[in-house]
Amino acid sequence: MKKIIIFFLSIFCFAIDIDIQSLEQNIQKNPNDLKNRIIIASYYIKNNNLAKAQKYLNEILKRDHNNKYALKLKKKILAIYTYNEIMKNYKDINTAFEKLYENTKYKEMLQFYKSIDILKEKNITDKNKIKIARVAMWEGEYDLSLKILSEIKNKKTLDYYEIKAYDLYYK
Repeated sequence: MKKIIIFFLSIFCFAIDIDIQSLEQNIQKNPNDLKNRIIIASYYIKNNNLAKAQKYLNEILKRDHNNKYALKLKKKILAIYTYNEIMKNYKDINTAFEKLYENTKYKEMLQFYKSIDILKEKNITDKNKIKIARVAMWEGEYDLSLKILSEIKNKKTLDYYEIKAYDLYYK
């Protein structure tokens, strides 16, 4: 119950203007205060100060190696870095997927998709989703392939049944 309250509290802080300085002062007084560190890290991620967020998350994980909120926020930071790194070279998400597929950069393509999934970006065309699903299948990530295909409204494509057949064969 306590962890649920912490999670909702960190989400709620986005809706209000928090006094980050007083939270940081509170942490100085209470070095074992993980709740406020999570709130501060969330705040810094939201405000695109990833280095500071990373600092607080590392402090949390030193004290609690399995803190699921800190681990989730670290994944989000990694996703932001991956997304930004790939998007430096492309004008939009769909162009990025098309070029990565064209240039057979399949692992990078899947990393990019996973980053977008974590960041809840959903502007991917069905045509690119089929390419991503195909690549996921080629790379042995059958569950991911089926998950992507299930997002596509028209499931009567050859690609869906081809991947479904692979799924049944390999499981």
